[in-house]
Amino acid sequence: MSGDSSTTPTPAESSAVTPAVSVRGVYKVFGPKPGEAVRRLQAGASRDEVKNLGTAAVIDATFDVAPGEIFVVMGLSGSGKSTLIRMLNGLWTPSAGDVLLGDANLAKVDGKRLRELRRTRVSMVFQHFALLPHRTVLDNAAYPLEIQGVGKAERQEKAQQALDMVGLSGWQDSLPSQLSGGMRQRVGLA
Repeated sequence: MSGDSSTTPTPAESSAVTPAVSVRGVYKVFGPKPGEAVRRLQAGASRDEVKNLGTAAVIDATFDVAPGEIFVVMGLSGSGKSTLIRMLNGLWTPSAGDVLLGDANLAKVDGKRLRELRRTRVSMVFQHFALLPHRTVLDNAAYPLEIQGVGKAERQEKAQQALDMVGLSGWQDSLPSQLSGGMRQRVGLA
């Protein structure tokens, strides 16, 4: 997840389309001296050479995601995937670099703007589904809209459309305990 975008433009930079997500020179170091660790990594030090300063979880990530593009982050266990995703949704702040969601730099927005961006521009599907066991499939899919204050009829209509899109037509009145693991994950996607 590293690269120098100054020599070769990414596909999103080559086109006239503004990236939905743009990550530039992002580092995340956990530990006592993240700033010093980043400076040394930028100067060419290895992960092992900075381990006394902190744990380098993400080193120089740079990429763009175009609107509507399916973008996959994959790697071995412990390679920094979850850390990167947590910076993309603003749960964690990078130690260095920029994470742009449209024109908003998540590392620099205030709390109010960050909450608004999370509510309207970023979604996350939890590995363990995060469904409310006492609510139906439809009510689970509609819950984010409920939090946003969307009226019941509108949120149920939108939730049903989302359930149809993920192949769960006919399951809207079921409880999560009545679904397979894959079906539960699709409720989370909806």
